[in-house]
Amino acid sequence: MLCKRPGCPPPTGTVPVRGPGGTSGYRRTRRFFRAIGLCLVLIGLIAGPGPRTSPARADTPKQPQNDKILVFAAASLTDALPALAAAWEADTREKAAGTADNHGNPPVFAPDIRFSFAASATLARQIAAGAPAHLYISANRAWTDFLSAGGHLDGAPRSLVRNRLVLVRPAAMGGADTDGMSTGTMDRGGPETGGPEADRIEVGPEAPAALTRAQLIAWMNGRPLALADPDTAPAGQYARAYLTDRGLWPVPGRGAALSANARQTLALIERGGLTGFIYESDLSGRRGLIRLFSVPDGPRTGVLYQAALTGHVEQPAGARAFLNFLTGAKAAPIWRRHGFHPLAGKGDTDGAVPAARPHDTAQREGTQGN
Repeated sequence: MLCKRPGCPPPTGTVPVRGPGGTSGYRRTRRFFRAIGLCLVLIGLIAGPGPRTSPARADTPKQPQNDKILVFAAASLTDALPALAAAWEADTREKAAGTADNHGNPPVFAPDIRFSFAASATLARQIAAGAPAHLYISANRAWTDFLSAGGHLDGAPRSLVRNRLVLVRPAAMGGADTDGMSTGTMDRGGPETGGPEADRIEVGPEAPAALTRAQLIAWMNGRPLALADPDTAPAGQYARAYLTDRGLWPVPGRGAALSANARQTLALIERGGLTGFIYESDLSGRRGLIRLFSVPDGPRTGVLYQAALTGHVEQPAGARAFLNFLTGAKAAPIWRRHGFHPLAGKGDTDGAVPAARPHDTAQREGTQGN
């Protein structure tokens, strides 16, 4: 009988089955499975343990949330807006310090406000073409009306401040170009009025109520009149409107030296020694200029700044908050310190009639660039 117990020797006269290499079949199979097992162990060691996850801790501090805000603003706001932004950020952090979330963590606020300053018309056209601005501030409401009519704004524009156009010249200019006017100083106000204590500007106290051709030519002193470009810059549009009403457009004498915006006109006056029209706010903190004449407010010469959120980009939460701050009481002293007249609390009904239509292409004969 054949032995059926494990470990029995093979029956006499039988030959074990061998594989191709001379190894018995069952030994070859055992070695194969051992090799597979060793490979699986090596693969596990190389791959290492799987990713570990840990539950979020309630006491983990929150990361600051960057609230990036891009503001397109009239060039005449170059000094005022950064100061207003710094005040708003400080005020926002102060308010946030008194609040906390459910875990006792104070909210973290890290706004990132960036400004692009240029002529109001240039910026309005860029927004209409799709520029990713969040907030637009114009020195002429005609351009906010232009964007609103095109569906580029989120809500109605809000009036911020007033300004005024003035005719100035460098105090260092020689010649009797003041037409016999005596010159004095005008105090722009100390801390109680929001103005810098030492900011004093020379002014002719006997300045005329209206500008005449002879007086303008005398003040120009044989040189061009510095103006912002009326086709793109509100400062130039206001100046052209007044000069046209007085029969002084095109500019008599040597004509006009045009610049891109009011701030470049100011540089042309200071460095080039020209007489020219700038905003009253541009005189803030500057010496060495004589105010010759202040353009009276009128239907086409009342300088009004308006602001609005744009409608074709996703608005960060801080953009609307910053706009609210600009129209609030806390911003008013800062506006005054920079030579503007805030409208906080007066509402949008205090606006002026646009000085010029966006597509106004009045003649520029008799003008010359510089």
